[in-house]
Amino acid sequence: RFSAKVIFLGLHVLGVNASARTDGFTAELLDEVLEAARRKGATTERLDLVRHPFPLCAGNYSVDPASCGPETCVQGPWDGFGKVAERILSADAVVFATPVYWFSVSSRMKALLERMTSMENQGLLNLGKPMALLAVAEEEGASQALAQMLLPLSYMGFVLAPLGTGPVTFSISIYDSQGLSIRYTDAAGAWAPAEGATTSDSAK
Repeated sequence: RFSAKVIFLGLHVLGVNASARTDGFTAELLDEVLEAARRKGATTERLDLVRHPFPLCAGNYSVDPASCGPETCVQGPWDGFGKVAERILSADAVVFATPVYWFSVSSRMKALLERMTSMENQGLLNLGKPMALLAVAEEEGASQALAQMLLPLSYMGFVLAPLGTGPVTFSISIYDSQGLSIRYTDAAGAWAPAEGATTSDSAK
């Protein structure tokens, strides 16, 4: 049987931090997940959206769907989103992480999802790509924020790996008022807590 290290060997995992802070709890938790991936043999990088500002979606899809694509968007790919899209497309797996603001994802995560329409409209450019989702909250709202990421990203072709299967073995176990905990699966599909990956976040 192949080891978890062999399964992860050669994979590149991108972590997308949608917090306004690069040193907050969301970034800290995302770093824990990326570190766990490195221990299993993957290469990783963290992308902080706050360092790559881009305009909001202009809604051209409703008027002219042909103008909504990675090479045809009227706002890109030369704006900041082009750099973000390039790194998402080149990754083997993506971890999307957001703080929870008022029962919702952050504005940066929402803006990212809307601009990613250009990566779905003219073909599912991320079809079959594994993803993991992090929603970091001090109180309530994590489940709502996760759903707000899961539904559009699934429609775009990303795959949240079921328990014990898939090359990316991170999943989330959330949800009490004290915070959240991360779990991962090993190569045999057994669930275990990730080392040092239990924390709480005051939506930062």
